[in-house]
Amino acid sequence: VMSPTHLYPGCAAGYFGGWWDALASRTTDVVLGFPQLVFMIAI
Repeated sequence: VMSPTHLYPGCAAGYFGGWWDALASRTTDVVLGFPQLVFMIAI
């Protein structure tokens, strides 16, 4: 289930494109690139 806090910025990034879309995509890539345990340890 997507929460509105993630859904609206994602839609805005896709609509406007440009650097906002690139930043959102790279952030998502970094977060999903780490296994969950490593990410929790880093926090």
